Amino acid sequence: DAWRAADTGQRTAIADAVGRLLASLASADAVHADLNAKNIVIAWAADVPTAWVLDVDRVSFARHAGAAAIARNAARLARSLERWRRERELPFRDTDWARVLTAARDAGPAGAAP
Repeated sequence: DAWRAADTGQRTAIADAVGRLLASLASADAVHADLNAKNIVIAWAADVPTAWVLDVDRVSFARHAGAAAIARNAARLARSLERWRRERELPFRDTDWARVLTAARDAGPAGAAP
């Protein structure tokens, strides 16, 4: 499970990849109604992770969603990760989540802030 990566550098890279995924969804004006830790797959290539979203039948598109899409997707994912942190002892820290949001903002549509 990628979220359980023990190495701080790996967690940072995963957080960046997930942030880029949130930004990519926002760029497509896509909102995932069930974005959660299980619906994100992390694939590693040459020590660089890429985050992929699953369960895409739960994705809807809203014209010009941009920042709202990041906010909705991020809020849904945050609830899931917090639940996994409590119930499954997921080693995902507040600093990891802050990194996800920073990466989403930096890679996202202009003016997008989760």
